[in-house]
Amino acid sequence: MTVFRLRFLAFLAAAVLLAGCSKPETPQEVAAAFWQAMADNDAGDVVEYSTLTDESRFDGYKHNWTNVVPSFGRVVIDGPKATVVTRLPAEDRPEGSGRN
Repeated sequence: MTVFRLRFLAFLAAAVLLAGCSKPETPQEVAAAFWQAMADNDAGDVVEYSTLTDESRFDGYKHNWTNVVPSFGRVVIDGPKATVVTRLPAEDRPEGSGRN
């Protein structure tokens, strides 16, 4: 019985460690996860990683975000919320004239 308990505790500890490693931790990681969710048209993750509160309001499917590579700038942390300045590459515009 003791061996079974030890194996169970080891399995539980490993599961907790893996679960803890799977979520983004920094504001930049959350922003990257948000843009990946946009590229995947994953409304659930878009809601999770943004201020959007209802999946039915997600309209990211109207634009193809697959090849969009954002760059991140200034981060402002205010309690449990953070704002990350994100620049998206311009479409059909000269290099360096991005949209914010």
